[in-house]
Amino acid sequence: MRVAILTRDYPPTVGGIATHVQGLVGALRRMGVEADLYVGRNDVKTLLLPFDIPLRGYDLVHVQSLPYGAFVFGVPLVVTVHSPVLEEFPHYRAALKALSMPAIALEKASLSRASAVLAVSAQSRSDLVRSYGLREEEVGVIGNGVDYGRFSSGPGAAAAPDGKVLVVSRLEPRKNVQEAIEAVAELPKGSCTLEVAGDGSERSQLEHLARSLGAGDAVRFLGRVSEESLPDLYGGASVFLTTSASEGFGLSLLEAMSSGRACLASDLPTHRSLIENGVSGLIYRGHDELVSRLKELLSSPGEAARLGEAAREVARGLTWEKVAARVADAYEAVLRGRGRPRAGP
Repeated sequence: MRVAILTRDYPPTVGGIATHVQGLVGALRRMGVEADLYVGRNDVKTLLLPFDIPLRGYDLVHVQSLPYGAFVFGVPLVVTVHSPVLEEFPHYRAALKALSMPAIALEKASLSRASAVLAVSAQSRSDLVRSYGLREEEVGVIGNGVDYGRFSSGPGAAAAPDGKVLVVSRLEPRKNVQEAIEAVAELPKGSCTLEVAGDGSERSQLEHLARSLGAGDAVRFLGRVSEESLPDLYGGASVFLTTSASEGFGLSLLEAMSSGRACLASDLPTHRSLIENGVSGLIYRGHDELVSRLKELLSSPGEAARLGEAAREVARGLTWEKVAARVADAYEAVLRGRGRPRAGP
């Protein structure tokens, strides 16, 4: 089977889609699928990739993210939906909302000709059903995987330094990182430090917020970090925290779970699909519960270690090899003419 995979994001670009594509392509190739990768690096170049490559030399084309399949013609199209524009739309600033309108039209064009639509979570499938008019049975759900061996090789939560809380996130409105800073500002001074790995449009605003709350010394902004540094970064934390208000999957959460971190996550369907509250991590609902959960984890290293080890066991079963096997099954279904696969768990 010969497959062309089209993506905007790929390492050294940092982010969930880049990590997804790298993990998937590597696993597909190890399975014997001839997967050729084409990387656009920006929206326009990625959208126009179909005009620059010999599409008819492939059995099918697999596009990562909805808009980029709009100009794929003459060959079966598979689309993976990470986070559709209409899901993120409420979190955009006014100028970005205006700029995103063409992307919505391109997304719908891709969906109209896709032979298979794969969402990375049940939440993303629900967004497609609600906002794009698809039927649930038209969307397969194949989540992200993780390089378990790479992230699980470090120490467990019991060996992590006390008092270090880690956030790995783009600094954009829907990631809601200000909630992490506000919560840490309420904890007793000196009880913890918050490390924020990632960059984005809100960085200056968030740095100002930390200073204005008197938490400037407790919050460290690490900026954009390399993929190679992530295992050590997770391994040096007592608690991993994700405060997203909207999430297609939550790949950094899965990486932290693989690392054996005690994970604390906002109450989103995508987070609950990975964490069983109180068993393999903690889910918080609102600011007050976030503060109390942080206090609980930071003051109870034994409990943090228990949650971290349970999280690591969950992540053990979510490898890229398993993801790639399901994606290859979707390819086979398309090539056998069965069209769009039924939704999966």
